[in-house]
Amino acid sequence: MYCTSCDVKKLDLWVTSFEDARYNFKIAGSIDITTDSSYQWDVNIPSAALVANDYWVLRFTPAGAPVGPDDPYPEQISSSGFYINGPPQPSTIINTVTAQLSSKSLMC
Repeated sequence: MYCTSCDVKKLDLWVTSFEDARYNFKIAGSIDITTDSSYQWDVNIPSAALVANDYWVLRFTPAGAPVGPDDPYPEQISSSGFYINGPPQPSTIINTVTAQLSSKSLMC
């Protein structure tokens, strides 16, 4: 979905269940994706959420936008879905995301 009201210099980042809107966890806020940069985040998904869901997605949303029950992300820039498999256990994963400004519109 296209994010017409997104200020790409100020976005919130969430990890969410792909299929169940009740499972959404904010990772970071006020992220500027217009510059080439690397970010490091801690993503903490509770064990109960990992047991209930194995398919997840990363979503950039307008900063401070409320998450609603019917259409929780009416505007977003989202990743492809990904699976988290296996029993929930503490782990450390370092993932680097590089943002690069493009003259094309962001479409999801």
